[in-house]
Amino acid sequence: CSHASTRVPMRVWQMAGLCSDSVKQATVVNWMMLGVYFTRELLYKMKNVKSPICLGCGKNESESLNHFLLHCSHYQKIREVYLPQYLLQNKFLSEIFENEHLIILSILDPLSSKLPNNVIQNWLSANAAYKLSRQFIYNMHRKREKLYDEQPK
Repeated sequence: CSHASTRVPMRVWQMAGLCSDSVKQATVVNWMMLGVYFTRELLYKMKNVKSPICLGCGKNESESLNHFLLHCSHYQKIREVYLPQYLLQNKFLSEIFENEHLIILSILDPLSSKLPNNVIQNWLSANAAYKLSRQFIYNMHRKREKLYDEQPK
């Protein structure tokens, strides 16, 4: 995720097309790919919050991108909707399931050259994979925005 090239975001934009909703969704994906998505962990490093602890799940865990996308219980229902659909798009995703970095990379950029070739080459539809990716990420982001908007200032 932290090794994005200028070519990678270009593909995310190309797959989004011109639909304004898809472009909004692709924007959030690109923030994550470029390492500028404001997780509490990043905001803490920037000294903008007093603690990196996740406000979503109540556990004493830092809100990293991995925690947010894969583990925080606050977002479990969204994962239950999108991830099974996503996994059906490529039978080889199960081979990288133990590697969180590769799972996140496959969600952010399903055709990333950093993924194993068997994953890159076996999407049922690259367009469908990117669309599910954008929808999943954007729904996670919107729920997170709502959570943080409800926090006392």
